[in-house]
Amino acid sequence: VGVPASWHPSIEEVPAGPLIALANEFFDALPIHQAVMCADGWHERVIKIGEDRQLHFSIDRDPIPLFDELLPSALSAARIGQVFEWRADKVALEIGRRVVRDGGAALIVDYGHVESAIGDTLQAVSGQAFADPLLRPGLVDLTAHVDFQALLAPLFVLLAAGTAFGVGLLLTVANVRYRDVRYAIPFLIN
Repeated sequence: VGVPASWHPSIEEVPAGPLIALANEFFDALPIHQAVMCADGWHERVIKIGEDRQLHFSIDRDPIPLFDELLPSALSAARIGQVFEWRADKVALEIGRRVVRDGGAALIVDYGHVESAIGDTLQAVSGQAFADPLLRPGLVDLTAHVDFQALLAPLFVLLAAGTAFGVGLLLTVANVRYRDVRYAIPFLIN
């Protein structure tokens, strides 16, 4: 098609300007953190080398400070042994920030749950079959369900702020007498 393409190691290095982001099964492949509910609170799930010289899941010795306060309230009744997963939201926030700042759109196609939930969804796939995620590190595809509530909440706040600011500017430029979005809707449609 004659359109030059270039690769960037991170979203921050993509040049400024309108962004069209297409993310197909992208967020499920990003690293996750897991916490396991124990008798004394939530402990981060870690990987250790066992006596058999193999990798094994374990838990950190100390509970994660204040973790209960950071969890969605619907998850406060977790039972011992249950797992909660989360991802850093840096990439999602940067996409949202870029769309608000420079214009554009993002289409995110992935699988996961609409509301934050308890559950261990980490899995490995190799040769189109499930595999042990720790048996052959780097040689299997790792994936975990996307928590869309956690992923999209910061984006909605960012987009709502950007939209409110944008409508305010539009109304100011249009010299609308009443700064009320209800009066702007017919104007925006025309």
